[in-house]
Amino acid sequence: NLELKVTPFKILKNKSLTAKERLVLSMISFTEIYDSTELFGSHFWEKNETLLLMYYRSDSNLSKLDQEICFVELFTPPAEDLEIIESDYRTIIEYIRAGKAHELSESLTNYLGACTKGQNAEKAWQDQSIYNPGVLAKRRAFSYKSSYMNYVLQNLINKRKNDESILKNEEELKDQTFEEFILQKIHDYLGMSEEELCTNFDIPFTKNKAQRTTIVYRILGLHSDGAAEFKKANITVR
Repeated sequence: NLELKVTPFKILKNKSLTAKERLVLSMISFTEIYDSTELFGSHFWEKNETLLLMYYRSDSNLSKLDQEICFVELFTPPAEDLEIIESDYRTIIEYIRAGKAHELSESLTNYLGACTKGQNAEKAWQDQSIYNPGVLAKRRAFSYKSSYMNYVLQNLINKRKNDESILKNEEELKDQTFEEFILQKIHDYLGMSEEELCTNFDIPFTKNKAQRTTIVYRILGLHSDGAAEFKKANITVR
């Protein structure tokens, strides 16, 4: 019950590793009934729960057959990632069930995306025959975003030190999305001035714009200026 996936990585000038692209997992159907928006028990999860994941070093000077496979791992997303992957999956399925598959975009989700598929016009579109007949939507596939695959490569496979997490337990996203969770955290401090926030979090008040990033991370409950969830989703604090 393994799904074999082979994906490329690059070595940057500073010798660090980076994933080259997203990892396409399985096609999304707009012509079937989705009885549930739950990840667990879905056909997608049955197929992709455990991956035999192979990272190969991408080298344009070599043929595909000569490019070296450097990492081979059995991969299932860790519990802290599944909270957000569950939310991403629910978002995608809710769009389909609402007859809005044509409005799907990778920007709607964090780790699990709905990327476009189809090399030509004939294969690029699919009718929403169940939830919105007659309205065509671009063919899409479930995929782990390149930022998430990069984090998997660097932290879970290459064993780099893990970053702090914003989410502290598995219940925090049961009734809300990750975005709603973040906005609520920030909303709790609505109305406070920058100086008051610095005093509250014991941060020197410098009037430097850069300190606002530090304030946001303290609001989110982090001691450092970095968050694992933001890196996996390619989110920056400005």
